[in-house]
Amino acid sequence: MILAVTNLKGGVGKTTIAINLAVEFALRGKKVCLIDLDEGQKSALVWGENRAESDRKPFIKVESQAAKQLFYNIPSLKETYDLVIIDGCPTLAEVQSRIIWAADIILVPVKPSELDYRSFEQFLEQYTRLAAERPAERKLLGFTLLNGVVSNSNIAKNIEEALGHYEQLPLLKTRLGQRISYAESISDGVGVSEYKDPKAKSEMAGLVDEIEKIIANF
Repeated sequence: MILAVTNLKGGVGKTTIAINLAVEFALRGKKVCLIDLDEGQKSALVWGENRAESDRKPFIKVESQAAKQLFYNIPSLKETYDLVIIDGCPTLAEVQSRIIWAADIILVPVKPSELDYRSFEQFLEQYTRLAAERPAERKLLGFTLLNGVVSNSNIAKNIEEALGHYEQLPLLKTRLGQRISYAESISDGVGVSEYKDPKAKSEMAGLVDEIEKIIANF
């Protein structure tokens, strides 16, 4: 199964979410590979190196790839791993088309702000067009995830309501809060599921529960 976390906009939490999904799935016994497509920052790769140095278990394979490599590498990755998680990058249509071609499931993080919402609308237009170009026999599911939510925020409620109207990318039930533990844990080479914040642990467990149900019905 290939799960891509992507968006046209930077700063929406793609890498943080991809890393934490990899950790939670690995803790549940899955053999996981995390692909870092950001050839500039390579944040997921740096996290993987920090994790390797700390000898943290379970082991998660983290590697950097250019988007054009996906076409050739996906078949062998699917054979080797239970789950391949693609950490996408804010890019133009060419790279997004490769991500959408490669993935079975697309996860689009959106933060509760007007600018992020407008960027999501642009992504949705591109996603709809690119998804339509995939062969009909290759199933693709896409979902939106509200990330960085502050409790009782009116803007979060408004954005959540607006996102709920898009059938092409249904909004997941799980909400990820704006928590310092997401940043702190990554600097230590771990995920929040291995960290000290019970609320963040619960959020990530809930997100993976939701994704596991999607995978089971894929």
